[in-house]
Order: sequence, then C-alpha cells, then structure tokens
Amino acid sequence: GSAVLLGLRHALVDTNILYFVEMDADLSHDPGEINKLLEASLKADVVIGSRYRKESKIINWPIRRLILSKIFNFFLNNLLGLKLTDYTNGFRLYSREAVKFLTSVELKEKGFIALSEIAFKLYKNDFTFIEVPTSFTDRKNGKSSAGIREHWDAFYGAIRIRFS
Repeated sequence: GSAVLLGLRHALVDTNILYFVEMDADLSHDPGEINKLLEASLKADVVIGSRYRKESKIINWPIRRLILSKIFNFFLNNLLGLKLTDYTNGFRLYSREAVKFLTSVELKEKGFIALSEIAFKLYKNDFTFIEVPTSFTDRKNGKSSAGIREHWDAFYGAIRIRFS
C-alpha cells in the first residue's frame, strides 16, 4: 500500500497524467492488457483487472492460493459490501481525481489488504468502479509474502476498515 501511494504521489506531480495504472512488478499482470483498463476508464473512476470475471484466466497459481483468495474475496464482499469480485488484485487504473483523493487521506493498512482499504475509501467517497477480466500468471521468480501471518493481519485489517 505505501509503495503504491508513493508512486501515485510522485506521478501526480505531472499534470499531464490523467490515468494512473498500478500493477505487480513481477509481471503477474500482462502490460498488454492496460488498454482494456483504459477503455473501461470511460465508465468509471477506478478500473480493476479482476481475476474472477467470467472471461478471466488464472495461470499456474497453486490451488491453495486460489482457494484462499476466493474465500478472502467472498469474506471482503460480505464485510465491505462493494460488490467487487476481486478486492485484492493489484492491477488497477485510477482517474486523476481518485488519485488526488487517495493521496489526501490517511491509509492505515499494510500488505495486500491495503488494496481493499483503498477501494473502500474511494467507494465511500462516491468514486465509481468497474471490473474487467484479466489474465493473472503466478510469478516465476521470488516468493509471495501472502502467508498465514499476512492473511491473519488482512482479516483483522478488513474488520478495522469496515468499522473505522
């Protein structure tokens, strides 16, 4: 979350930038799909590349990670009520107005739950959302930080987000 905000603050300085794209640096998200996000940006302030839309693809992700992700997204949808299919995917496009707002508010959560806090704050301040199908490929190098501890922290973070 803090790295995303740092990047957004840095890019916001350039007044010519109208849209801001966030994506994982390990190429789990295909940069070739950015155009899909841009096309959808005409309909919403925030476009989320969702791994869980009908036309989406998840490639080489261990079944344990897929099950945990689906359960966690189900939990978040019921707790936060934004009616998203993918609260935790970091492939997103934000309008300039959404970024101005995000960089002006305090975000408290760390780890992947920060993406849900970002969505919740934007939603509660009347920013609009749309999800588009995306392809997600498990990383080839490195290791995910989304272990048991991260999931427990995210669970409690989600409760803090909802009741803050």
